[in-house]
Amino acid sequence: MIWFILALMLYLLAVSVVALLPIRRIPALEMISWVVGWLTGELVVVSLIIEGLALGLMWRWGWPHDWRSDALVALATLVGVTQLVLLSAMWRAPRSVRRALTNSGPFPLPVHQFRRLRFNRWWRSLMVLPLRSHDVRVIRDIAYGPHQQQKLDVLRHSLTANNSPVLFYVHGGAWVFGDKREQARPMMFEFVRQGWVVVSVNYRLAPFHKWPAHAEDVNTALAWVKKNIAVYGGNPDQVVVSGGSAGGQLSALIALTANSNDFRPMHIADHVDLSVRGAIPFYGVHDMTGDADVWRGTGNGLVTLLETAVMEKTFFDDADLYFAASPMRRVATDAPPFLIVQGRNDSLVDRKVASDFAAVVRRVAPTWLVELPLAQHAFDLSHSPRTTASTRAAVTFATWCIQQPVRDYPDVPADLAAAYHVPPTQLLVVTPSGPRDALEIARERGRYFVVTPCNPFSHEAGNHALNDAQLAVMDLDVTSLRCDSLPTVAFEAATGNWEERGFALWGLSEIRVQRLARRFHQLAYYEVTPEEIVVRAAKDGATLRS
Repeated sequence: MIWFILALMLYLLAVSVVALLPIRRIPALEMISWVVGWLTGELVVVSLIIEGLALGLMWRWGWPHDWRSDALVALATLVGVTQLVLLSAMWRAPRSVRRALTNSGPFPLPVHQFRRLRFNRWWRSLMVLPLRSHDVRVIRDIAYGPHQQQKLDVLRHSLTANNSPVLFYVHGGAWVFGDKREQARPMMFEFVRQGWVVVSVNYRLAPFHKWPAHAEDVNTALAWVKKNIAVYGGNPDQVVVSGGSAGGQLSALIALTANSNDFRPMHIADHVDLSVRGAIPFYGVHDMTGDADVWRGTGNGLVTLLETAVMEKTFFDDADLYFAASPMRRVATDAPPFLIVQGRNDSLVDRKVASDFAAVVRRVAPTWLVELPLAQHAFDLSHSPRTTASTRAAVTFATWCIQQPVRDYPDVPADLAAAYHVPPTQLLVVTPSGPRDALEIARERGRYFVVTPCNPFSHEAGNHALNDAQLAVMDLDVTSLRCDSLPTVAFEAATGNWEERGFALWGLSEIRVQRLARRFHQLAYYEVTPEEIVVRAAKDGATLRS
């Protein structure tokens, strides 16, 4: 028996050390390190109980009186110390969350003002398994598309009111496995108990379905939510998106590319608004290129996975495919607020991926970064004080997001609408071969939009420097939107007393064009077709002049 107990202590010590110091930079061992580290870190109380039972049995059956006694005491002490370190990190999670929500964002999010948790009570941590309570209703396997994997579940409380906010959750699984019923259950159940409607979505998986099928499916499901969630008591204008791992990448990506045409399936009309009020990616893969600096040299395994199972082409053959799929490379000025949650001991996604992504998003949108000490990848699969703390952060952030007012953009005054020139305004597109007529360009390249950051008569007001600065800022925005563009100039052909510079844009949905125009405080923009030039309202795209 003593040999069995010694072997058990050696095993517990080994897995505890791996949980404290996960193996990185060796792709073949990263997955093993994650499994071992997750089980040990999240089930540390179970490990302590096993150690105590083993020592108690050894004492009852006869404690050895030779060198094996010293070895057993030494091993048991080391195991106890390492497991107490893991346990203390778990219990420090609420303090880490409060500190992060206070210090990592543009202003403190007051966790202390958040009403108490209703599902994630302390005693559920003892159960470990996230069992659903009887008052959480689930409508399962609602089809949002024709494929068998295009299904979603709607979760709501038995007393959920109409017009409730919506949490839209995307599961992880390296884009090749996973299911909507397996992940983030403690968080989803808590959101339901707090009065939210929760939508958990499945999507087509690799290797049978290559990228970007995953992102297109998630956008299709989000379009379904926007159209149908009111039937289930949800408010389509108060959607916060979340996801873990690959789902973290997908949730961040659709939040950042809302209303772009990159991952928008053809059957979703341009007028369907796919924007969200906030995003909560957990341990997300925010860089898909395996960048050595971002991943600190641990991204080779990711690129191998993507090349062999997920993407249609290798990184060498089509690097743009990988850059376009990286949320870190898609941050634009219309990004929603972000709460980024990451475990510091994550074996599969380096913590620097989250911190670098947070630094990029923080430039354009309110962003908070929560890093949990000694937490592994997918720590929130089970109940624990750490999961309870991250859930509290998620509910606090999401509640703040939906409470933010949506500014009502002004209508175009009737006298201004009547004053817009369609003719006799001359609109030119500046091509490499020189300025050309806007309609002529539309006949060659198809319909496009023209957005300007400046206003007429600004040259006469002596604002050349201001115009140049505004054009430079819009140029950066257009670059971040990853659309085709050319400079434009519009001027009054009859008198020549004003001109207005801007950009011709291809590949953007009308909603995104309207947002770009509103960002620069424009009341209107141009739509150019092969037949005509139309002036449309930046507020809603209504026709002003044609």
